[in-house]
Amino acid sequence: MGYLPINLVPFKTMMELFNHDLSVYIIASNLLGNIILTLPIGVFIVYKWKQIKFLHLLCIALAVPILIESIQCILYYIGYGSRSIDIDDVILNMTGILIGYYLSRWTFHLYQMKKDSKQSINSTLKERG
Repeated sequence: MGYLPINLVPFKTMMELFNHDLSVYIIASNLLGNIILTLPIGVFIVYKWKQIKFLHLLCIALAVPILIESIQCILYYIGYGSRSIDIDDVILNMTGILIGYYLSRWTFHLYQMKKDSKQSINSTLKERG
C-alpha cells in the first residue's frame, strides 16, 4: 500500500506549483479545479438558507472540504484511494464554497433589483394609463 502523502503546511503545495517549471494548464487545473469543484455547494447554501450567519457559513465551508479529505484518507487505507491529503485542497475547496455563495447572493440580489425595477415601472405605467 505504501505511505499516504499528507501535507499539513498551508500553501506549501500551491507555492510548489509556482516554484517548479510547470505549464499554466497544470497550475490552473490544480488551483481552479479545486475551487470550481465546490462552487455549487456555495450556490446550494444560498438556495437552502436565504440568510445564514457568517460563522455558520464558515463552518460549512470548512467542514465540507475536511469531510472530502477524510473520505480520501479512509478510501486510501481500505485500498480504494490513491490521492494525497493536502491542507491546500481544503483551503481551495473552502474558497470555492465561499465564492459560490457570494456569487449566488450577488446574482440573486441583481435579479431582485431587476424584478423590483420592472414592478415599479409597470405600476407607474398603470397609474398613468
